[in-house]
Amino acid sequence: MTLPSSGPLSIGMIRNELAPVNSSYSLRSLSATACKGTPDAISEFYGYTFGFAVSYAVVAGGGGGGSRGLNNWGGGGGGGSGGVRNGSMTIYKNQSYPVSVGGGGGGSSTASGGYGGYSSFNGQESYGGGGGSDGGWGGGSGGGAGSGNNLGAGTTWGNGYNGGGADSYQYQGGGGGGAGGAGGFGGGGQLGWGGNGTTLSATGVVVEGGGGGGNVYNNDACGWGDGSGNGGYPTRYQGSGGGGNCNGTDKAGGSGGGGGGCGNRPNNSQNAGSGGSGIVQVQYPGGSRGTGGNYWGGITYHIYYGGNTLTTYC
Repeated sequence: MTLPSSGPLSIGMIRNELAPVNSSYSLRSLSATACKGTPDAISEFYGYTFGFAVSYAVVAGGGGGGSRGLNNWGGGGGGGSGGVRNGSMTIYKNQSYPVSVGGGGGGSSTASGGYGGYSSFNGQESYGGGGGSDGGWGGGSGGGAGSGNNLGAGTTWGNGYNGGGADSYQYQGGGGGGAGGAGGFGGGGQLGWGGNGTTLSATGVVVEGGGGGGNVYNNDACGWGDGSGNGGYPTRYQGSGGGGNCNGTDKAGGSGGGGGGCGNRPNNSQNAGSGGSGIVQVQYPGGSRGTGGNYWGGITYHIYYGGNTLTTYC
């Protein structure tokens, strides 16, 4: 809370304000933390506030789509969306906060898709989406889960959603789990749709859906994930959750989304779609209070697509 602007003020009161970072009873030490020079004076702290509230989104990378499986047979599973963390916290002046942002997992033409990368900010951690499994197996799961195997659906880890399973015929792959819902089952002529995406309430960041499962037959339709909450529209364009690979075009995921599973059996050179990279976003009302802030519409945004450090001003 803000220190009083008049009346009694003690070193103990100043220490309590700065205690999340500095619990010393030395006035010189406390003044240095607050960027105040010498000579030191208690009166310099009238009306002082050390912390300020921010909203944050921490999104991990999406998993890559899986391949066609043994003997180039079977529709690969879609990759899962990256895990998410979203909310508010207090950060403090004159501090450095490391930022990690995970990349998307690679799609594969010969094996399961790669896992998405880990993202973090100030103790908030999100794990990458699971890679889609190869031919006809389950889609990857959101939130850092393992990919499905042995025709079973993927399982979640953290706050992600399951990827879809597939039937024993292996013609269609399961959909990857999305940030807002589970992936769909693949089989019986039905492609596994990618699980729904979501919009994070505290920041407005859109996390794309899981990748759709691939189809074994050349030129057949592919499953799609959808970042706006409608898992599986077959007319989605490249991006968003990522569709299964067909007609020689890899369908990559958008921010945090899973890559599409591989299909299109006759062409062995095609990969499944890669997962979308993660994002970390920190925002608060008013002008910039740290490095790299961009101010518009009354709000400052710090948006990161790779590793960095947010250093707050005095």
